[in-house]
Amino acid sequence: MELKPSNLFFKLNTGIFLKVILLIGLLGSILNLHTITVFFIYLFFILSLFKKKRSKKFYKYVIPLISMTFLGLIFSYTNLPKDVLRDFFYFTNPILLIIFGLICAVHFTLNNFVIKITYFGLFYSLYYIVSFTFLSIQDSYSLEEMRGLIGPGNIISILSFYFLISNQTKDKYSKILILRTLFICLNALAIILFNSRSYFICFIIFFLFFFQTFPLRIKFGLVTFSIFVIVLLTTININSENSFYGKVLNTFDEISINNGADLNENNSNYRAFETLAAIDTYLSGSGLNYIIGQGFGKLVDLKIEIQLTTESWQFIPLVHNGYMYILVKTGLLGILFFFIFLFKFYPSKKFQRIPQKHLYISVILKSLIISCILTNFVINGFFNLEMQFLLICLGAFFNYLKIENQSFTHLKFNNES
Repeated sequence: MELKPSNLFFKLNTGIFLKVILLIGLLGSILNLHTITVFFIYLFFILSLFKKKRSKKFYKYVIPLISMTFLGLIFSYTNLPKDVLRDFFYFTNPILLIIFGLICAVHFTLNNFVIKITYFGLFYSLYYIVSFTFLSIQDSYSLEEMRGLIGPGNIISILSFYFLISNQTKDKYSKILILRTLFICLNALAIILFNSRSYFICFIIFFLFFFQTFPLRIKFGLVTFSIFVIVLLTTININSENSFYGKVLNTFDEISINNGADLNENNSNYRAFETLAAIDTYLSGSGLNYIIGQGFGKLVDLKIEIQLTTESWQFIPLVHNGYMYILVKTGLLGILFFFIFLFKFYPSKKFQRIPQKHLYISVILKSLIISCILTNFVINGFFNLEMQFLLICLGAFFNYLKIENQSFTHLKFNNES
């Protein structure tokens, strides 16, 4: 059952505006200009304020995240305004993206939204493969330089891969077996070329949740493909520290905290050193700061200057570990609110009362939430702008699950009556 959106927002055709923003999101992912999407989503919500009968029901789902934002504002007066605004932007960004996803579920049918995400992911994969091939022919770029120019990848390709392989994309093109196989292969190749531990972790998470829903032949194909990907990734440019194999070997060192590390070791194991610095910054606060944080704009003191990209930094506004980022800005209470939010979105048993053909919605939602939890450790995944489609889909599929559950419960009640 699709909810009627007639009184939701402003007079402009909201469905068209949503499509435009999704297209801009895809364009932003390709051009590595993710702030473009956020700008238009902010514009969308500002315009919605002019509608007297606007709906407020979506905001109740993100109350824990809004509470986190208020916590960050409490001690923000002690920090520089530009740093405060930066953190405010990063904390409100997930709220707007998730609400945007919730609204998409009202304006697009489930199949329509799945088709959009599938072909957006396919287009991104095609762009990535073509760009990678073009740069490889020039033979003047390293693997890491190519990733820097093209982009680190996008979870939308993983979503597209699983929608196609599970045959959830119901359109005239994906019904043709040869085309669907081609689309699956293009997404698979792009995922390999991402050469990313984070996206490989996401791929495995989706694999583990989707695996139980597949017939035997697809299970065999997925296991074979996964083994092939692992073998291939560990052999590409194997002697480089930036290769997938080198990254995997260095994973433990990156998350191991060594107080006595010298500057060279700190540079090579920067994320671990950065986490240690964030803990020290957190512990430098008062007892109240432990609970509600040191506010937006608080910088993490590395104690020494470290070369990051083209500049040297001692005080940094962001850290790779998203949990440390929350802890410094909003304290233990912020961490609690974050997990309350994820717990609220995780499918409970009452949301399993939906038709068998729609059980994959629950599978997708679980995969997205676990991906959020794990990527937040290494790339600040929940606040990372490149994860925009993850958060949009998180909101959308949560709402689709509620809609399907309400529809199925209502239908069952009518039949019993």
